[in-house]
Amino acid sequence: MKNMLAQILMMKNRLICIGVTLYLGALITLPSCTNQARPVTAEDIMHRAVERYQDTVLKNPYTSQAAYMEKATCSGRYCMYTEAMGYLYSFGYDYEIKTGNFVFLPDNMKKSDRQPSWLETMDYWYTDAPHIKHQSDFWPGTGSLFTSFRWFELNGPLGKPGSFTYEIIDTLKAQSPDISLIQMEFKPAGGRQDSGTIYIDCENFSIYRIKLDQTRFYSQNFRQWVSAKGDITYYNHSEGNDTSIESLHFTYMKNSLEYWVEFQSSPLKNFYNKVAENKSRVLSLTTANPFVYYQPDVWPTSSPFSRLNMDSVRRDLEGERTLEEQFEANAGQAFFTITYQDERESTVLGGEETYELVKQILNRLESEFKHETNTNDD
Repeated sequence: MKNMLAQILMMKNRLICIGVTLYLGALITLPSCTNQARPVTAEDIMHRAVERYQDTVLKNPYTSQAAYMEKATCSGRYCMYTEAMGYLYSFGYDYEIKTGNFVFLPDNMKKSDRQPSWLETMDYWYTDAPHIKHQSDFWPGTGSLFTSFRWFELNGPLGKPGSFTYEIIDTLKAQSPDISLIQMEFKPAGGRQDSGTIYIDCENFSIYRIKLDQTRFYSQNFRQWVSAKGDITYYNHSEGNDTSIESLHFTYMKNSLEYWVEFQSSPLKNFYNKVAENKSRVLSLTTANPFVYYQPDVWPTSSPFSRLNMDSVRRDLEGERTLEEQFEANAGQAFFTITYQDERESTVLGGEETYELVKQILNRLESEFKHETNTNDD
């Protein structure tokens, strides 16, 4: 898993710097993209980019080493924090549940105590469920993150390009890899939809990054879609010419709550095998309420999440217990439990038998990725 983190940190250094402007009005000349310079419109470029994306985005099921982090402030003070390493599992682009094709299986997690200000929004959940007395936490944020990303992927300019207008803004230079990028703004042609900036490789029209100034995010706290900002980056693999997620970041503010959730994937992919055959339901349930494993002896020394200020998190969340004591105390159990009015407790899943099955899957994934990493090192 430390090798995975090193790969993620290396890819995070792909900084964008402003290059030379090559546009005039709605036209841009792309001498490096064609045999001879010719003017093209923003719509031309977007058509090529969407066409390439649909041709190259990974559609078959696959796994990847990954990490996620979520945090929130309530009235300006941190009220929760979680960070985990594990595996992304994709059931395939055309999975029968369109917004449910990704799951995250954590095998090492830091979970802080939850402050009352974080949990008080749980009241929204049980107005129509009087038989439930208490729930100890919300679901991990990966569920909302992947659902919101997929909604954008299917309904935004990648899925419905004709519903948006485009304007060429600039050309930029990416430092690693060394490529030229076209920066374009997109806005909805009508109605309230996504808007932002898309960065497209000038040479082959692959999508490098999408920055969302306005999008939709499903908030568990408020049980509704809320207005949010987002940032999406992609790996464009030279081998196989494949496109896959590199990172996702969504954030929103509502009332006194500010919430962030981020995800980072390793470029190393392991394509579909027998691990999850006929087990998609089990994996989907488990990602909604995973078992919390915490292994401090193998936790990486650096976080792949640059927006994470642990000094501020520690200042606001430490009290009777240090953060490390909280991580230890919250491990060895389900992410959350539900208590019913008759005092019965439940994890809403298949209990120990389900978690044992997922643990077997995690062990096999770890073994396969370790073997593949060692092979690449040789």
